[in-house]
Amino acid sequence: PGPLPPPSPPLRHVTQLHAALGASLASFADDAAAAAAASTPLDPLRARLRFLRSLLAFHAASEDDVLLPVLRDLQREDGGVGAAAHACDADHPSPCDHHQHAGGEAAALATVGRLLADATASARRGGRDAGDLGEAVAAAARRAADHLSAHMAAEEATVLPPLLTRLCAGSQRALLWRTLRAMPARVLRRLWPWLANARGGAAVVALLADA
Repeated sequence: PGPLPPPSPPLRHVTQLHAALGASLASFADDAAAAAAASTPLDPLRARLRFLRSLLAFHAASEDDVLLPVLRDLQREDGGVGAAAHACDADHPSPCDHHQHAGGEAAALATVGRLLADATASARRGGRDAGDLGEAVAAAARRAADHLSAHMAAEEATVLPPLLTRLCAGSQRALLWRTLRAMPARVLRRLWPWLANARGGAAVVALLADA
């Protein structure tokens, strides 16, 4: 038999989480559009949106607090890594003040939440604009998904490569574990079944093995 392939870097799981987030937000937009077209209630989407907003907020915060400090440490050795850290800083608004960052996905999701609340309220009182508001929810969710996709693609192109190639597997596992620990228990309890549904049970098993 030939030599065993090198093990996959543990921080690759960040890309799995990104893919699951993007797919979930796109699915949310599709379901909102379908509900609006069929004049069915949008209320079931509210819990999904709350979870996605919480997960995105804590994921972004954990990257700011865990991954970026490591990139700044590496900056002393490689100026290119420092540039990546600076770019990620500019793209990561704080969850506490995301309303000040109109171009960020947090602000875009806040708009989705406002429109969703308006649509459900209109439907309860028999408003004639409920369908139009439902379509607006879907359109806003698609815009948020597009922004999130661009953000994650840029992050995977500029921020992750130095961490994947320059940190040993043990250091990557430690960072992965710290990003998970940064999430509150209420989010983690829903993270595992959500990730299994989005990426398959094997993805969860692999993540837990590496963390």
